[in-house]
Amino acid sequence: MARVKGSALIARLNFLRDQCTPEQQTRVRALLSAEMVELLENGAFASQWYPLQYLVEFSRAIDQVKGQGDGALLVEMGRRSAGEAVRGIYKIFFKFGSPEFIIQRAAQVWNRYYDSGQLQTEVKGKGCVHITLSAFDTPMHEHCLSVLGWIQGVVEASGAKNVEAKVLQCRRQGARVCSFEARWQ
Repeated sequence: MARVKGSALIARLNFLRDQCTPEQQTRVRALLSAEMVELLENGAFASQWYPLQYLVEFSRAIDQVKGQGDGALLVEMGRRSAGEAVRGIYKIFFKFGSPEFIIQRAAQVWNRYYDSGQLQTEVKGKGCVHITLSAFDTPMHEHCLSVLGWIQGVVEASGAKNVEAKVLQCRRQGARVCSFEARWQ
């Protein structure tokens, strides 16, 4: 089973705290496993590894309570988590790098957040990049939507305007890899 760094869970905790009312937070907790509730109560550690299922379960519960349950909020949560990276240790890259430069570096950063899969980027010209996620141990549609949002957020944080990102292929739908495209001006 794939694992994710606690920093990704912390981004979801921040989203829950900042975007959900106390009543919504209670409803989210009611949908979670005992392990996730305990993690919420004790807090996640940014450098510790956690099962990917925790991130998916938590994201799905927030989407059901705060969103429409259709996955759109999963994209937004991924987008916001990219914004948190801009304020962190990677902010110098975002200040001086082009969107193409930034998204190409995403492949190098992937394994700092996930212990499974390989992220590859291919610049298709100015304002277009394809991203491929291969060999990911546990493909989950919710995770693909979150990665989609993260890609959009990274490109936006690098200064691009009118960013559009989409899933081209998904292993959960029978594809060999998960692939994404981002376009911008």
